[in-house]
Amino acid sequence: MTRDTSGLDPGGYDVVLSDGDGELARVGFWLRERGAQVQVSTDKSTYAVGEPIEVRWTDGPATRWDWIGVYKAAKSDPKVSYYLLWGYTGLHASGTLPPTVEGSMTIGPDSQGSPWPLPPGDYVVHYLLTDRYRSAGSTSFEVTG
Repeated sequence: MTRDTSGLDPGGYDVVLSDGDGELARVGFWLRERGAQVQVSTDKSTYAVGEPIEVRWTDGPATRWDWIGVYKAAKSDPKVSYYLLWGYTGLHASGTLPPTVEGSMTIGPDSQGSPWPLPPGDYVVHYLLTDRYRSAGSTSFEVTG
């Protein structure tokens, strides 16, 4: 079965499977504005060594395995460079929380990867799609000594 979504406003919806006795299953999904671009930001542009970094995103595609990756600015191409710290946008246990088009996470001592704390330098944080190295949006920040 297919459904034309062109008449629906952007936002969260549920698809419900039911029979004569009631609901059998439910799954949520999001509709985004056509052409929506992921916006990534941090709460500050400069951090002290060891200071947690709040990353926010809006207009994400809300797919199950989207993730946030932190890269050194000089090596910030996710297709060829290695990320330092990371986390799924649905948190560590991705798939246990429904994905959303906007959210936030704190990069800090409990983040996956290393090193923590980040040493002084320039960094880029990417919103990466579906457990791959395809960036949908990014922003930069600095860590100072």
